[in-house]
This record gives sequence, C-alpha cells and structure tokens, in this order.
Amino acid sequence: MKVELVVKGIVIDNIQKKILLLKRSCEEDIGIGSWENAGGKVEPGESPEEALLREIREEAGLSVTVGKLAYASLVADMIILVYYCTPESHEVTLSS
Repeated sequence: MKVELVVKGIVIDNIQKKILLLKRSCEEDIGIGSWENAGGKVEPGESPEEALLREIREEAGLSVTVGKLAYASLVADMIILVYYCTPESHEVTLSS
C-alpha cells in the first residue's frame, strides 16, 4: 500500500481575529462543499513545510509563516501533518 504525505495549515490571523477555512468546490472528487484547512499533497523533493507554503499560496494567495506541528494523523492511506501558520498578509485571493 502506498501512503501519501499530506499537509494542512491552521492559518490564524491574530490581528483580525480570524481563522482561514476553505470550502471545497463542486468539481472536487471527494468532500464536495465541505470546509477544511488549506493544504494538499507533498510533491517529490519538497519538505512538508515547502509543500504547505506552496499549497496555501495556490489556494488562498497568502504568504504564511509555518509554525509548530499541531498534530499528525493517519487516515486510510494518508499521513496528514497539520501545522499552525501565521499569515504575512491579510488579503485572501481564492483559486477557482
């Protein structure tokens, strides 16, 4: 069984008192319309932190600082690493 490494970010904006959650599009294969933290698969050659920076930038247009690991979880064939993140800007630009 091949196990995929997935990263998610809990993006907390302490200045605006907001947490970033993204709604999955109707074009997704799984979890249509559900709310989740930004993130995705770690690509070959990427560290988990590099993948998280890329995914949050792609999904929300945000630059963030990746902080401490909040928790790790094994779900089916995925290892999910969830990190605390702090936004470096406060303007979200969603991908389509």
